[in-house]
Amino acid sequence: MRRHSRGEALRVRTLVVTPAIAPAVGGAESLAANLCGAILRSGDELDLVTGTSPYQSLQDVITEGGGQVVVLARKDPGHRLHWDHETFYRAETVFRLVEERHFDQIWVLSHDAAISTAIALAGRVERSRVSAIFSEIAMDRMAFAAARYRFAAELKCVDRFVCLSERYRSVAIESGAPPDKIVVNPLGIDMRQFARQEHVFSGAIKVIVCPSRFSERKGQLDLLRAFAAFGTAQPSATLVLAGAPSAGTTGYLGQINEQVRELGISQKVIVRTDVSNADMPGLLQASDLVVQPSYYEGLGYSAIEAMAVGTPTILTDVAGFNEFAVDGINCRLVQPRDVEGLAAAMSLLNGDVNIQREIAAGGLATASARFDIDVNYRSLRVDPVPATTEAFSPAVSDVG
Repeated sequence: MRRHSRGEALRVRTLVVTPAIAPAVGGAESLAANLCGAILRSGDELDLVTGTSPYQSLQDVITEGGGQVVVLARKDPGHRLHWDHETFYRAETVFRLVEERHFDQIWVLSHDAAISTAIALAGRVERSRVSAIFSEIAMDRMAFAAARYRFAAELKCVDRFVCLSERYRSVAIESGAPPDKIVVNPLGIDMRQFARQEHVFSGAIKVIVCPSRFSERKGQLDLLRAFAAFGTAQPSATLVLAGAPSAGTTGYLGQINEQVRELGISQKVIVRTDVSNADMPGLLQASDLVVQPSYYEGLGYSAIEAMAVGTPTILTDVAGFNEFAVDGINCRLVQPRDVEGLAAAMSLLNGDVNIQREIAAGGLATASARFDIDVNYRSLRVDPVPATTEAFSPAVSDVG
């Protein structure tokens, strides 16, 4: 960690290590970009190590401020396993930057980023304060991810685990993260990017948007059936499914396209797999209703973004959403997998301008009060002083 001399401006020198960043599509990728933006807007210095290229505008701001952006080349690992190759390649990069830059704080945004950083920091007496954000929530469905989380949770180099919700906190505790190292903070979204526009409530719901990664747990198949039923009352309505298929779910995207054909709604449904983080504000602002029928969530940034721009939302009453969603106040809530209930909620909002305005206003109030990333980051920002003078090992505590 850098020691600041008397009279030196106390700007926090920060390193963010992430496997990917927007414009790559996904909640974790958007969070990485939002966190970088909050760090820069706070006046701090930033270096970035990422597996995908950031927006050029972000890269320019970082380099103009004296920071470095390192995009890890996707090289063929040859005989070595790809994950093994990337983990050690990242560790070598972090090691070099730490040697050169002497950071006050390091943010790691995945298990493998934490492991790489632990290797890079091994044996240092004076070191950076490390904050970790892990986005995995379905540990019972991903056995190896659960094992990886348990290992990362015991890394001595991690000073705190920043959990974006109580749901994430419970997963962290189940995975062995020390409770006294856990901080619950949603961080949130760039409220300037999702600034509320003057929304015209015409009553009739003509454009419905579901901004979600194409994955079974997001419930798009349920939404298609509900939309087909809703379409009998509002035949001019269009449904936009906007997102990207995550690894291993391209087959689910095929199921979506097949169901669209089977329901006979091909002329009313638009499936977009090319929506970037930069596209999202305009898409949400142009919609009359945002629907996310997920089976579970870690938190639900897309729903919060919809609230921030003043668009009415329908969400499912599940973990993650239920930490901020209040039925009739800032959204309409339905039970997961309840196709009839979802269609009824869409019909209830259709034509009722008063309900649309009420829940839109409530959503905006929720987003503004709780999910401004600039405000939430400042509460986590470290003081530019040494976090510890104690040497540590990158290994878990019970390994000799």
